[in-house]
Amino acid sequence: MQILGIDVGFGFTKAYDGVNNIIFNSVMGDATAIQFQTSLGSDDPNEKIHITFDGEELFIGNYAQRQSHITDYTLDQDKLIERFVKVMTVTAAGLCSASTEPINVVTGLPVGFMKRDSGRLKKIIRGHHEISFHKTGQSSETRKIYIDKVAVIPQPIGSIFHLIFDEFGKVKDHSLSRKKLGVVDIGFKTTDYSIFD
Repeated sequence: MQILGIDVGFGFTKAYDGVNNIIFNSVMGDATAIQFQTSLGSDDPNEKIHITFDGEELFIGNYAQRQSHITDYTLDQDKLIERFVKVMTVTAAGLCSASTEPINVVTGLPVGFMKRDSGRLKKIIRGHHEISFHKTGQSSETRKIYIDKVAVIPQPIGSIFHLIFDEFGKVKDHSLSRKKLGVVDIGFKTTDYSIFD
């Protein structure tokens, strides 16, 4: 079993498996036929994310912004969960991890949406998924991704956990663990704050 942290935000999708990380814009668009390509420029594979998922062929992130005729992004919480979370989560899992074993995902929600959206978010991303990654001039790679468990935590709590606990979950800063702490979480067109005591 592998644990993968994934954050699908309004601006960017981020993932980390303890070794590898990935970040791309939370934008998707139609996979338009590109008339001319060159090998000049960036060779970063994350700059040209081209997928087929749930019967849709899509460009993701910067590639969608540069090449798609019609792009889609959102600043609406309901649309983010209903339309974006599944696509972005499975794309990030497929890019960040080459594991074939079940994946446990840790993700976050703004504190104000925890009760309302936590169950819905888990239901949307949990399960068996198949995604194909298309690379220019190469054959496509189809990955089967099984998201077994999903833990949803308040977004700012990850910052607190990082300060107080080590990688094994043991308290590393006892003094800090007894203090009242505040976190200001600045996102893409959002700012949240939380107090922990």
